Amino acid sequence: MKKLVVILLAIAMIPSIQSCKKKEETPKPTAKELLTKDDWTFVKLEFYDANGNLTNTYNYHNKWVFAPSMDYYMYDDLGDLQGYGTWSLLDDDSKIRFQEHAGNYDYTFDIDKLSDNEFQFSMTGSSGKVVYYLSR
Repeated sequence: MKKLVVILLAIAMIPSIQSCKKKEETPKPTAKELLTKDDWTFVKLEFYDANGNLTNTYNYHNKWVFAPSMDYYMYDDLGDLQGYGTWSLLDDDSKIRFQEHAGNYDYTFDIDKLSDNEFQFSMTGSSGKVVYYLSR
């Protein structure tokens, strides 16, 4: 009888033992995975003077595509290609570099925010700061 009680207690404890197992955590996506997961909509561009005052805002609805091949494409709101080149992540994914295909520009920006549905990057110079806002 004593053995039966011990066995029943052991069986009764199985669910509580299983609930103590650590849940497997989903790995956090990399910056490259977040950028290339889907297309982005370029929402707005803000300009700040050297004192940090907002001087101008432009609203857009253009599409940006970051390909896993490290190419990027920019389309206007009619779907026409407006620019393309290559992109790369630098400094432990804290910066993004854009190199236009014809060599007209080569700029590196600070990544201010990158999540599943928001991408914000900026560049600060002696005359002020420019901030790009993209969303999904």
